[in-house]
Amino acid sequence: MGGDGKYVAFVGHTTARSHMRWATAAYERATQKYPEIVRISAPLETGERVETAYSQAKELLAKHPDLEGFEGSSVVDVAGIGRAIREGPAGRRAGASEAGADAHRGRRSPPVSVWACQATAT
Repeated sequence: MGGDGKYVAFVGHTTARSHMRWATAAYERATQKYPEIVRISAPLETGERVETAYSQAKELLAKHPDLEGFEGSSVVDVAGIGRAIREGPAGRRAGASEAGADAHRGRRSPPVSVWACQATAT
């Protein structure tokens, strides 16, 4: 994301302490190191369902064309997010990502980053 831009965090369950700790720690670290970064909402719960992560990511990409990043705390979050990005318009598609690495869209629009705490989107 280059140190600025908007992102959203997904968690399997808001009652899962590990997921909430990851999302909170990532947010605190990001805002300390990159003051221009913005998380657009509190972490969104997917219920550990890939289809929920997919549909939420797809909705967010449509609603927020300037959304540049996703943080997924559950293995299914990352799979659903990756699918939504891949199926998006050509200018918003991303390639494969590694845990903690960026998956970039075409240069005509800002990159979409997928951060994985447990797995990668393929």
